[in-house]
Amino acid sequence: MSGNFRRPIEFVRAGEGVPETVMIKKEVSPTPAPKEPKKTAQRARSEAVEGPWTTANPRIKMQFNMRLPEPLHAKLKWLGENTPDSMHSIAMEAIEEVVNKRLRLMSDAGTGYK
Repeated sequence: MSGNFRRPIEFVRAGEGVPETVMIKKEVSPTPAPKEPKKTAQRARSEAVEGPWTTANPRIKMQFNMRLPEPLHAKLKWLGENTPDSMHSIAMEAIEEVVNKRLRLMSDAGTGYK
């Protein structure tokens, strides 16, 4: 061994433990909890319709690919780049709004969506 350099294993074998300069300290920041959408009267009515989503696990994320017309994609991309919201969050908000609206229509009609 040249100079005063000692490998970490040598500190351990000597019973000195690993020196602070060798130990890796990783700062762990708490992961923020996912935001739950606000429970509104409209959302409650849309959830009144029974369906496979009542037993689905909200933590599991499913992939769904879409083909968008280029102008719509350009608008979505522009919004994602020029607002605090991402393209994904904007699309999710719009899809959830339409899906819940259609479920409300089914629930209000009592017969199903046509």
